[in-house]
Amino acid sequence: MKEDALDAVLPFVHQSIGRVFLFLPEETKREVCELRLRRNLPVCLTLPQGIRYLFKDGTIDDRPREGVLICTAEQLEETFFLLCKRSVYAHAEELREGYLSLPNGCRAGVCGRVAPDGMVRDITSLNLRIARAVEGCADSVVSAEDGGGILIAGPPSSGKTTVLRDTVRQLSKNKRVVVIDSRGEISGGTERPLSLGVNTDVLLIRNKAKGTEMALRTMFPQTIALDETGTAEELKGVEESFHAGVQIVTTAHIGEKRELLERKITRHLLASGAISTVALLSGKIGEPPEIFSPEEL
Repeated sequence: MKEDALDAVLPFVHQSIGRVFLFLPEETKREVCELRLRRNLPVCLTLPQGIRYLFKDGTIDDRPREGVLICTAEQLEETFFLLCKRSVYAHAEELREGYLSLPNGCRAGVCGRVAPDGMVRDITSLNLRIARAVEGCADSVVSAEDGGGILIAGPPSSGKTTVLRDTVRQLSKNKRVVVIDSRGEISGGTERPLSLGVNTDVLLIRNKAKGTEMALRTMFPQTIALDETGTAEELKGVEESFHAGVQIVTTAHIGEKRELLERKITRHLLASGAISTVALLSGKIGEPPEIFSPEEL
């Protein structure tokens, strides 16, 4: 059986918690979006149906009760060190941004006390986000695109990166695509890369604006894809790509449709002409995105 993304992440979890997942049904394991560990509190899973608590016998429920699995301070600390591969300072740059990169494009969010040097210390909770490639989830987006830029928008955890990943995979059948991947979430990084298609090149770089400039100068792409265009510098890179005749595929955190014009960056992005198709995700499992043009806002 092909290894699921969750199985690739569990070796980084304290073994006394990780082994409970051996009793979890395979179907449930494939649905896990997040594994949340909080100091001296119940272990939580985020599934499409909502929050579920994990019990010592491998069962789950929507309410904690007797037998629920508690994450101790020791287990949380050990998990944190496993995520860091025993070298906290080797991951200092990531920790200053509140996360740790994992295989398969997965990521661990980190909470605790932020020290004056920007490092997160005295860890109080970890959120292991499970990334999966879902082929076909961008069918309606790719069918609607007209060769212009694509903006995939939606609330947190609505599947924007998953749809972006499949959009890249499908576009790469006929186009040269460069992915600017600042956290390894789109591509899965170099250790366990996810499939992004036959004509896709990946540039792993924290500075997305710099990455866009490098891609334009050296890779001659027809399409550039990046997650979360959120700064003026990144917006400038998108506009330069557009004026160079390159299609842009990007994402944005949007709670409601009206926020596309209320937020400065997305308003400027849509006004720039770099985007001709918007796919708005609701976050509801199985619900297709609402697709429209900037002129329809």
